[in-house]
Order: sequence, then structure tokens, then C-alpha cells
Amino acid sequence: MNKIKQIGFFAIALTFFFGAFAVSNSTAQVLNDILNRMDKHKDALQSIEADVAMTEMDSTIGISDTKTGKTYYVPAKGKNAYVRIDWTKPVEETLLVKNGKYILYRKRINQKFEGKVSDSGKNTKTNSALDFMNMSKSELRNNYSIQKLDNEKIDGAEVWHLKLTPKGKKSYEYAEIWVDGDGMPIQANIVEKNKDYTKVRLSSIKKNVKIKAEIFNWKPPSNAKLVG
Repeated sequence: MNKIKQIGFFAIALTFFFGAFAVSNSTAQVLNDILNRMDKHKDALQSIEADVAMTEMDSTIGISDTKTGKTYYVPAKGKNAYVRIDWTKPVEETLLVKNGKYILYRKRINQKFEGKVSDSGKNTKTNSALDFMNMSKSELRNNYSIQKLDNEKIDGAEVWHLKLTPKGKKSYEYAEIWVDGDGMPIQANIVEKNKDYTKVRLSSIKKNVKIKAEIFNWKPPSNAKLVG
């Protein structure tokens, strides 16, 4: 998976953290309750600081790569949000999204990628990803067919497992999210049409903590080479 595509699919997965139901009345009610909890959680959320792990699977060769680091998130008006990810392993990279723009910096080779969030057709799919961060329950239902799958356990705690299939044209086939009892999505999986997938997991989550302004005022070194 190339670097620009990687940015987009990570962003899509990250933003799932933050419909027509062809099911029984009982299942539909449970699903509605889950979406209500997610809605309330979204409205009360002021910030997130967490450890993050991302696994990318290339289905053609059957090989996956995993990177780990730390992420910060602060919601903003409209469809914008402040997001920063500092990858530490296996290599150091920083992704910053704010004010409708993104910067990705690759420290080892001193390169940076920059672009507008709205330019998903040209450089990244970040804009559709960030829409999810501030999507309401009605927006989710309007844009996705949502299916509740069997409950699962993550780190010993039971979580709800949902499948979201886009109703309109998207670059991926479907997404999955795992939601805890508070309505917090703690894991997301984006499955492409060729069955490649990108799975993102948040852990050691701290919500509504004060995040210093310099976190989102970060800039790559002035001598970093601009690519693309």
C-alpha cells in the first residue's frame, strides 16, 4: 500500500472511533440503543489522548505490517477536527490534521506530504474519514446500512461489534467498529474492495483531558523535503 493511500485509510479508521435495518425488532432496538450511546458519547467528548496501533494487511501476498504510537484528538465545529498521530515503531512519523489540511512527516528520510483534507480524490481520503468523527446517529443511518454482529471481548471487556456498509460510492467495501459500554469506538477495521484491510485499535484511553496547544501547532523541520 502506497504512503498516500495509507494516510487515507488510517484516517478513515481513526475517525470511526470518534440505515435501514433488515433485522428483528429486538435487534433493531439494541442497535438503536448502541447508536444513542455513541451519539451521547460524541456530544460529551472534548478530547482524546490514547495509545494507537494500526495493522495493514495486503491480501494479495498475505503479509501484514503493524505500527504503534500515540494519538491526540479534539473535535471542532463542522466537519473539521484536530488530530495528531505520533508513530514511534517501527519508524518515527507524525500525521497532523487541522483546519482542513494535513501534514505527514517521515523523520527517517526527512520528507513531508501536505494537502487539503477536501482533496480526497487527489491525495488522501481523509475528508470522508473526518466526517465520521462528528457524524450524528441520523447521519450514520443516512450514509450506511448498519448491522450488529455478535458481541466480542477486547482485553476482557465485552464490546459491541457493528458492520457499516456504505450506501453510496466509497473507496472501501465496508467498515467494522467495536464499541464499549460508554459508546466509545475503541477499534475500527476498514476493508477495501480487494480485501486489503486497515485495523486501528485505541488503548490506554484518556478522555476530556487538557491537551496543550503546542500539540497541534507542531511543524516539521524547515528543511524537510516536500513530496507530491
